[in-house]
Amino acid sequence: MKTKFLINPLLLLALLFISCSTDDDTPNNNNIDMNEIVIPSDQISSIDKQLLSQIKKAGILFDADEIWTGFNLTETPMYLVHKNKEGKVDRGIIINPQSAISNALEIDEENNNGLEVYRYDDEILRAFQLITSDTGNGLYDFNFKIDNQNYYLQIYSDDEVIAGEELAIYPGGFFDPDTITIGAIDFILHENFHTYQDSWNPKRTSIKNIEQHQKSSISKEILELRTLTHQIFKDFPNGAISRTVLEEKLKQYVAIRSKESELDSSIKYAYDLSETDEGSARYIERMAVRALFPKRSNESFIPGSVLDNDYGITNQEILTLVFDSVLLYEIGASVCLAISTIDREALDDINTDKTLFEVAKNLFNMSETELAQQLQNAKNSVDWNAIQTKVSVWQTLN
Repeated sequence: MKTKFLINPLLLLALLFISCSTDDDTPNNNNIDMNEIVIPSDQISSIDKQLLSQIKKAGILFDADEIWTGFNLTETPMYLVHKNKEGKVDRGIIINPQSAISNALEIDEENNNGLEVYRYDDEILRAFQLITSDTGNGLYDFNFKIDNQNYYLQIYSDDEVIAGEELAIYPGGFFDPDTITIGAIDFILHENFHTYQDSWNPKRTSIKNIEQHQKSSISKEILELRTLTHQIFKDFPNGAISRTVLEEKLKQYVAIRSKESELDSSIKYAYDLSETDEGSARYIERMAVRALFPKRSNESFIPGSVLDNDYGITNQEILTLVFDSVLLYEIGASVCLAISTIDREALDDINTDKTLFEVAKNLFNMSETELAQQLQNAKNSVDWNAIQTKVSVWQTLN
């Protein structure tokens, strides 16, 4: 479910880092000089047009139901605010205005990429102040009010728009976002899908919020099993992955999750909901950029391996963040791919009150004996000894 601090599987900890360092890195709002605007107030720049093109292409892809049935990106109300190289906001774009907004200037058909687009600068300072406040996350907000209507708000730069079409090379887990430029389109896809998820079942949000605290305690056995799940989906969705392979991986996933529930039933529903909501958002985001941008066509759901040092697990705090949050995105996206390939209609079941685990479990209806065999198959398919050794090392961290 959407939250200001949980985003796609690669980026959760990066955004946490951003939100913690905003006060040091962001220019003082009082220093923003409106005279620095260089694009006339009734026009947009080539970078703006590039971002609109990315949004439009993604919208066409979703309208064709090639990735997820029912998600309509191009009708989502958005307020996108540009930040220049000095870190100052200098213009704003409204997509799909929900009212007749005073001083909003419509962008003509030659430049709007077939979207309903308006140039609107009146709220850029308020938007920037909200995003960079103590309660903001430095990048986006779900319910920015304009004329008392809600808009998805996001700050974007030239480099972030360009990065959306370039191969993204960064490690999983924890990393310094100052060294990496993340595509603006990645956030637009992922975060707006969270808004769409709100229509699935209103009870999901309250249930998840109540049970969120139950995810914080991870035993040695649970760490081993979650690492095992991460390993069986390594490199998804690249390679010649046949339906038979996908079915076996999905059966192994069900067996591992069943064992986790047996060991600690208190984590089950909150964890499964998070895996479903964040995993599905990561799935649509990554499948879209793979389909739309040639340089990103081979980006995997899971970058590297959690067993490698590039996941940045150096203390217990990061260990908990990685296993309670980051891996949810990566594993959930992989499960979405497997379910969608095996039975596309079954994936639609999560639009109601089903989790990915429940949908996958119902596909096979395995006996206890079959579950035990699939768990062993999963262990046999990876270096299980290496997993146990790594988990033992993690448990010695402070």
